[in-house]
Formats: sequence, C-alpha cells, structure tokens
Amino acid sequence: MLNELIIELIVKDIKKSTDYYCKYFDFKVDMKFPDNDDFTWIQLTNNNNKIMMQDYNETKKEINNLPNSVSSNIMLLKYNDVSKLKEIYNMIISDNIKIFMDIKETEYGTVEFGVFDPDNNMIIVSVEK
Repeated sequence: MLNELIIELIVKDIKKSTDYYCKYFDFKVDMKFPDNDDFTWIQLTNNNNKIMMQDYNETKKEINNLPNSVSSNIMLLKYNDVSKLKEIYNMIISDNIKIFMDIKETEYGTVEFGVFDPDNNMIIVSVEK
C-alpha cells in the first residue's frame, strides 16, 4: 500500500525555486538541510501537500550520470476557489513569469492556466467550476 507520494524536484537554483513556490503557491518551508542559508535540500508544505527540492550540483554528487536536461514534467495544482486561481494568475502575469497556457475554461469543467517554474517544470493551476 502506498503511504505517501512526495514530488522531489532537482533544481538549478534552490533559493530561486523556493521563493517561487512560496510566493505564488503559498508553500512554506518545512525542513531544509543544512539548516542555514546555504541549504541544498528543502521540503515545502501547503496543507498536506509537499514538494522536496534538491540542488542539481548536490544531486550530481549522488547520481554520477544525472542528465543535464530541460524538464518536461507537468504538475497539477488543484485549488478550490476561482478567485484564488485568478489572484495567482494576476501575480504571475504582473511579474512577467512565462506561461504556456493562458487562463481558460475547459470542456471538462475546470478553469485553468499553465505556467513554467524557474526550472521549466510545467505547472497547471486548476479549479473545478
């Protein structure tokens, strides 16, 4: 039986990625290692949802043949309030963050948009109507 699924992202600039997920998606720092400003691993939480991130160079020490590739991962962040989705969207647009899908209503009953994180992971932000 699967007990828990936690996403772990390998990132090029862990501080930039941490700031991004905290600013736009209300994640909070749960743990980091080492526990100082030079951390190379971090766990963020938002309610019961967790994302772990590790610095690419640190991961390269653990995995010798780690590829240096552009991400093609897609994460779906589901919210329960259209006004929150629009608030996030407006912040992202005003900060000139690159999006790959403009805000839209889908034929399957959601309002959503798509944005890139600092490492080109794709995030679809979605709300059921």
